[in-house]
Amino acid sequence: MTTQPWPVQRRTSWLVTAVLLGSAGAGGLVLGVAAVSTDGVGILLVGSPLLIVAGALVYLSRARRQGTGGLAVREVAELAERGVVLPYSAALGWGYVVAGVYCLLFFGLIAVGGLAAGGGGGVALLVAALLVCGYLLWCVIDLARGRLQTGLVALTPSGIYHRSWAMRSYLPWNDVVEVVPADVRGPLVQVIAAANTTGWVRRTSSAWRQGELAFAPHLAVQGRFLAADPALLYRAVRFYLENPAARAELGNDAALTRFAGL
Repeated sequence: MTTQPWPVQRRTSWLVTAVLLGSAGAGGLVLGVAAVSTDGVGILLVGSPLLIVAGALVYLSRARRQGTGGLAVREVAELAERGVVLPYSAALGWGYVVAGVYCLLFFGLIAVGGLAAGGGGGVALLVAALLVCGYLLWCVIDLARGRLQTGLVALTPSGIYHRSWAMRSYLPWNDVVEVVPADVRGPLVQVIAAANTTGWVRRTSSAWRQGELAFAPHLAVQGRFLAADPALLYRAVRFYLENPAARAELGNDAALTRFAGL
């Protein structure tokens, strides 16, 4: 099966953006170190790494090439069933964590400085920094409690399970009507559910704005977050939707051989 659900992704502009952000951040660090005794250099030294992190996130989410990495047959704990798992990119997940922690440090320093100055440095900036720190601390707590996690998609003999950053959803094969490729800030795999579906969608954290919730009760996967090529997920869902007799193999390694030929 060689179906190409999306046009070839043009990554050059995103790659250039990532390089420019990273270069600007690195340049800021160099300038900051060279002018360490200059007034205001602290903000330059602390803020420049944010540009490097932003460049890394742009690359990982927009310019990274996706193949078949990470595919495995393993237990899906919430379903107590084995299936083929297509994980989200671990590097991208860690990138978000690093970005969040560094932003917490950055705005925390601004808040501490503002409090030390008694608000003399600008009340609006102090309030904004405290609000950002509060939100980021909320995210850190949800991350520690497992409410925010790097996601995965699992195809099992009984259905399709999706664990995104802040939600979980499940759709039985018997309730799948069709699989539709879409483009929503990048490739999106949308699995259409029957009107009377027994599938479910559960939000795990209110801290993170989860865009896929808008598609419920349908199941939607943002392809740019996956470690593997989203076209592989689309073709696999389409194959097992059209070939119900083959779904039993999703619980064993025979499915990996099937995926290799899709």
